[in-house]
Amino acid sequence: MTFSPKKRFMENLIAAKIHRDLVTDESFLKAVESSLLQLQAELPKVGAGDMATAAANHYRMDGAREFVRVILNLAETVSPAAPPAKIGTLE
Repeated sequence: MTFSPKKRFMENLIAAKIHRDLVTDESFLKAVESSLLQLQAELPKVGAGDMATAAANHYRMDGAREFVRVILNLAETVSPAAPPAKIGTLE
């Protein structure tokens, strides 16, 4: 059996519903957006040729965006992708 924090979270139906309600609330979404902008504003300044700081800033923002993606989708079930439409075939 594979341990999945998301699966364990989804087993608590009440928590999953409360979470879905929270992440669709306009105030929460505005707070997330403002937090990302604040994080970006606080990034260290990058001097000319300072590739290490530029890379660190890039990865810091990538991590923040990934965290937001995970938290916004934590209570969502994954549905299988629909098969591609058969456009332009002779079938």
